[in-house]
Amino acid sequence: MSENDKTLTIGLLRHAHAGWSLPGQRDFDRTLNAEGRAEAQRLAARLADHAFRPSHVYCSPAARCVETFELVRSALPANAEIIFHPPLYSSSSDTYLDLLDTHAGPGSAASAILLIGHNPMIGETAEALFSRDDTSARQALETGFPTAGLLLAACPLSATGIRGTATLSAFLTPSNS
Repeated sequence: MSENDKTLTIGLLRHAHAGWSLPGQRDFDRTLNAEGRAEAQRLAARLADHAFRPSHVYCSPAARCVETFELVRSALPANAEIIFHPPLYSSSSDTYLDLLDTHAGPGSAASAILLIGHNPMIGETAEALFSRDDTSARQALETGFPTAGLLLAACPLSATGIRGTATLSAFLTPSNS
């Protein structure tokens, strides 16, 4: 395979269903509720059947994302580099896309990367990955990006960035997990 044929597999995971904030609790500290823990466990079981092996996992440090990560961790490579990345909590989808772009350049050693974050940023990032003509990706995303949803996409390595270059590989959701 030539350098030009290499791809980066991208996983975008929205945290599982979280409970409402308790009085005086910060949004950042919201944890998963029973439904969310069940969603994440179903997703982990399904993810174990896929060949997705990220070398890097970037996770928002918000409690619900960390808890989601912990519940799917067993389905991820033990040697994956785990980075709790504060900008994934409150920054725009441009931050998510810029982070992906750092791993999509021709010299990148990563072949797969996982971002665990929040909506609307995860959904906006997913939409930006695909060309407007990609009807399968558009159909997969037409009802939104559900909690505990995991989108897998392949992007060619490119010095010009990943926006509009992805091919949908899979979209695992709680309803199909």
